[in-house]
Amino acid sequence: TPFLTSTPAITATATRAVRPTALAASLTPPAFPFPAPTVTGPIPNGGTWTGEGQASNNIVFRWTCDQCALGPNDSYEVTITYTDKSGAPKSIAGRTQDKFLSLRRILDGGPFEIYQKAKDNTYQWYVQIKRDPGDQPISPQSEVWKFTWL
Repeated sequence: TPFLTSTPAITATATRAVRPTALAASLTPPAFPFPAPTVTGPIPNGGTWTGEGQASNNIVFRWTCDQCALGPNDSYEVTITYTDKSGAPKSIAGRTQDKFLSLRRILDGGPFEIYQKAKDNTYQWYVQIKRDPGDQPISPQSEVWKFTWL
């Protein structure tokens, strides 16, 4: 005789669908109170400077940001990055509330000397607004510009 078994009834349970907008909102980066600064010099982007004295005289980073009314704890931070002759990434940064900053002023602020230290003598830089305490970025980074220093 065959055995009869009873199978429990399967019931469907309603579930809430995940809202795509809630997921997308959680993945969006936080809004910054300021727009990215617009780099204006040194001109031309990718230009070449020759000689060690250029840090004092001609390599001055410049930008604009008409909508940026900085508070007392806000600064523009210029970050210079490069790959050294051994292939290691390096960076140095300086801050100001002005819309320009000379390379000499950045170098005076630290133990770095970058003249003829970069592979192919090529350096990149960008500017971003940061707030203290905490070194908090309050703007996106500007466009990255380059220069060559022989």
